[in-house]
Amino acid sequence: TSYFNSGSNSSPVTLRTSATTGGNYLPFTNTNGQLGYVGWGSSGNNDLYLVNQGGSNTGAIRLYAGSSTKVLVASDGDTDITGRLGVGGNHSNVYKLLVNGSSRFDDSMYFSSVGQITWSASEFKLRGESGKALNLGAGGSFGHVVINSDGDTDIAQRLGVGGVHSGSYGLYVHGTSRFINAGLFQNNGSGANDHSELNIFKNTGDNNS
Repeated sequence: TSYFNSGSNSSPVTLRTSATTGGNYLPFTNTNGQLGYVGWGSSGNNDLYLVNQGGSNTGAIRLYAGSSTKVLVASDGDTDITGRLGVGGNHSNVYKLLVNGSSRFDDSMYFSSVGQITWSASEFKLRGESGKALNLGAGGSFGHVVINSDGDTDIAQRLGVGGVHSGSYGLYVHGTSRFINAGLFQNNGSGANDHSELNIFKNTGDNNS
């Protein structure tokens, strides 16, 4: 049995139960029955409950501050937060979500209609959505590697294949290379003799220079 008493100056009203383990509830009712309750504990725990049973258990729980809803918990468990959220520490005034510590995601991450991070049993996948390029940056800037939406790839600086890159060459291949189709090697320097080129063709009957 629960009952009110006058309490004290620091706690003017107290809801007290005669039970020794939990079972202390303040219900809300109307002519249709119980609508919800605030309660503490049960025979198996010491939890505090805030329960909405209205509308055949379809009503939400709203937390108000500053005359408007700041947190809404729907009956299916979906939760909306109108302000900023800090996890593991204080929130940030710059970011909607600030996680202080490591995070784990057990499913895909979608970034509006721009891109997606996902994975399978054997692959980690990162992509831009339809019509969007994938832009990889470093050192505080983007554009180091850009994979365009058609698959063409631009590399802004030097590339090393099979090993580290060279400070002297745009492409440094460590090992044997194979060209499936024709190749053009061109020197576009500014000197008078810096416009030589070498064409390599696929078939032996083709011309070369």
